[in-house]
Amino acid sequence: MTRSLPGKTIVKGFIQTVLRPRRSATLRYQTLKPIPSETRRPFWSVMIPTYNRPEMLQQCLRSILSQNLPLEEMQITVIDNATPDVDLAALVYQVGGDRVEFYRQSNNVGFLGNFHTALEQSRGHYVHVMHDDDWVLPGFYGAVRNQIETYQTPLVFSRIEVVNHKGEPTGILSEPASISNGVMNDPLQMLYQPNTYTFNTMVVQRELYAAVGTISKDLYYASDLELTSRLIEAADHRVGFINEPLIMYRDHEVQGNKVFNQKPIYLNDYLKSFCIMAQRHPDAAVQLFRNLANVMRGRAEQAWARHDDTSAELVAHWAFRADPTTESLRYWLRCWRRVTKRRLLRPFAQDMALEGS
Repeated sequence: MTRSLPGKTIVKGFIQTVLRPRRSATLRYQTLKPIPSETRRPFWSVMIPTYNRPEMLQQCLRSILSQNLPLEEMQITVIDNATPDVDLAALVYQVGGDRVEFYRQSNNVGFLGNFHTALEQSRGHYVHVMHDDDWVLPGFYGAVRNQIETYQTPLVFSRIEVVNHKGEPTGILSEPASISNGVMNDPLQMLYQPNTYTFNTMVVQRELYAAVGTISKDLYYASDLELTSRLIEAADHRVGFINEPLIMYRDHEVQGNKVFNQKPIYLNDYLKSFCIMAQRHPDAAVQLFRNLANVMRGRAEQAWARHDDTSAELVAHWAFRADPTTESLRYWLRCWRRVTKRRLLRPFAQDMALEGS
């Protein structure tokens, strides 16, 4: 796939032939089996894929059960990705009794496989895939259902409040959205504006999943963004948004950055995903790529701050690949210069430390 490079670029042919990674715009999507016509369907399916987080799962389940929605109105199912050494079935029964269904994979099928199973197991009209380490605030399902029934939106988001990996508030809220009559004026904001979107805030009409397919295994590290892009398109950009934080999102930033920075395949998946989304939404292409570059530059700064020079240089380079403008080039070169300087000075700093000890 080829896209027009946004902004002022340098040596366009060199960028296109050498720096830009090779990628295909064709993805394979998994599909959902239809629900049998005789099946009694609740309004909600709350699906919780999980793996080896028993304590956080309990908090997640209790927050959903505290909404006090009856069985005929809400399906709640935990999908265990073959967690070892923990009897999650017993834990789920202890927390939710017969109110919560439990499905265990016979073997670990990976995150994407478990996510797809969660959607396959759903039978409600609207599906909420909930992260096992997050929790909903009181009134979440009532507010979302009111939004759906009032504005007839097949896809709804809400804002989040961010907590750290210990569950302590960080004071960070996701950005509000501009809405008219309950519907987002620019739903693609979920893709290109940082700090607006997390997948667990999204409630989706099950028929929408059935129409577009579920997750793509061709984008392991960026499959949620690409899927969201397809859902927005299938919803004809009629996306509801609740400008109130109704979900607590646990940010494992410290652990996550290390993975993000040190795996080129992760970066390549993100860049490939954004290229596909830009092809699907050409009017938002420039904003999409600049958002990705901004996110990568932020990750590079975090890597630099913790003295992870290899990751800082790598991610700065990939920020330029995402948005090959003079601004991105200057940042990449600046990052390279300061990383090189610190590497050259490091032996002297170590010698001085030894002399002072």
